[in-house]
Amino acid sequence: MPHQSLSFSISSETLYNNLVDMLCTTFKCAKEDLQKDSFETTMNQHNRTFKVTQRITTLTPYQKIAMESMINDDTILTIYSIESLGESECKVTLIEHASSKSVGRRLNYALLSLPGLNFLSKSRIKSRLYAMKHQFER
Repeated sequence: MPHQSLSFSISSETLYNNLVDMLCTTFKCAKEDLQKDSFETTMNQHNRTFKVTQRITTLTPYQKIAMESMINDDTILTIYSIESLGESECKVTLIEHASSKSVGRRLNYALLSLPGLNFLSKSRIKSRLYAMKHQFER
């Protein structure tokens, strides 16, 4: 599973609350409904439209948020693991795991998660973490 970590200059509580608020804004729901409901959106890519179903599978206050996204036959598990490093510092590890019902795509995901070949996934994950850092530390 590709993963990357990054330190933030905010407390784990603040980071967790910011992530939950961001998810509530994205899914247009209240905090208490975040883990109860599934959220459907559409995604456009290469002039094709895909239905995306997302649901929050884990909300462990100040420690972990896990989200499952289903796109056609593919499932992507995204995990934000938060570790407190002090009163005003924490480390976030972002982990992504993709799987598919399609044999070809499943093999592709397995191949791209191998050490040495997962640099594209790690680069994308690192970019997402830096974007979060920039947004939350303003």
